[in-house]
Amino acid sequence: MVENVPEPFAIAAYGPDQHVLRKFKRKATEDHSLYKSNWQKRCPAWRLYINCEPSPEQLNHIHALGKHTSLWGTTRLLNMIEELDWPQKYALCKFLGIEEALLGRDIIRHLLDDLLSGRVQHDNIESRLAAPDIQAKIELNYAPEDWLDVAKHAQLTVQPQIEVSDALAAYSDAELTVIYNRLTDDFGETQFVAGFGNRMRALQWKYQEKYNASQDDFIRLYIDAFLAYVFHRCLIGTDPKKGEGHVTPAP
Repeated sequence: MVENVPEPFAIAAYGPDQHVLRKFKRKATEDHSLYKSNWQKRCPAWRLYINCEPSPEQLNHIHALGKHTSLWGTTRLLNMIEELDWPQKYALCKFLGIEEALLGRDIIRHLLDDLLSGRVQHDNIESRLAAPDIQAKIELNYAPEDWLDVAKHAQLTVQPQIEVSDALAAYSDAELTVIYNRLTDDFGETQFVAGFGNRMRALQWKYQEKYNASQDDFIRLYIDAFLAYVFHRCLIGTDPKKGEGHVTPAP
């Protein structure tokens, strides 16, 4: 039974390895009879999910049971999942046991696609082709009391940063320009926060609030890895090799 929707409905599911119309009709009829006996007063609608695209004969059988019935196949299920927001999708993926490496890539893709869809204010920017010495950049941008923690965080997010790099490689140069410009716009909104480290934390909080409403540690890891990656690649902060910020120098 599903509640808290405009019209509560009861759910039945049927997922055999092979669909035989005779067996389908028997199963649907039996489940619908149980629904009428136990749930129809509380749930005015009944929905049957199956693990294939429904045939005309299957649809006709379900419709013959009453106007309150519906039959959902794989396409309608996938469309419904696509309409979920990211925290709902992530919760579903975890429930289904999808491996975390695949979830991590999807987290990054979701974040990048969202940045890509946003309005940006900057002209074209050129990303660094090689990261600077990480420790030198940390010491140039962060306060001394932050150096150790930031360096440890860089080490702990190495693998997720590799996945960020792989995800970015799937985008065109024009799309990357939009993503990076959107990122620097978001960082620019922290200009009234004192200190580079505090500005980075403010940007982290902004993205965590937007993309991780459930406060899941796994999602947090990949958001932090994305921000560490763009910092290390000199998209934010002062480049120790050039002595100037690529976009926004540290105060």
